[in-house]
Amino acid sequence: MALSRVGNVQMTLLAFAAGESVSEEAYFGDTKYNVLEGEMPLTMNGKTTVMRAGECVAVPAGTLHAVGGAGAFKKQMLLQEIKSTGKYAALDKGCILVL
Repeated sequence: MALSRVGNVQMTLLAFAAGESVSEEAYFGDTKYNVLEGEMPLTMNGKTTVMRAGECVAVPAGTLHAVGGAGAFKKQMLLQEIKSTGKYAALDKGCILVL
């Protein structure tokens, strides 16, 4: 459930306990994760990258990915409900683009 929804963007805050994860899934819109606390493992295309507090990552719509499975962490998730264009405008400025 979204904490806030404005136009075509919804924001969700999530807290994970150590060992909790979300299995591989894809979203209908471009997604930006902001790691707020701890370390968030992100697995995509068979590779796992550990994102740390203060870092963010942009995942294009339709891209299979999974998060979590290690220590506790908190994240903010912004989901932009548009078809992925490969362009990320202000929503994803300064983030790592994962293809």
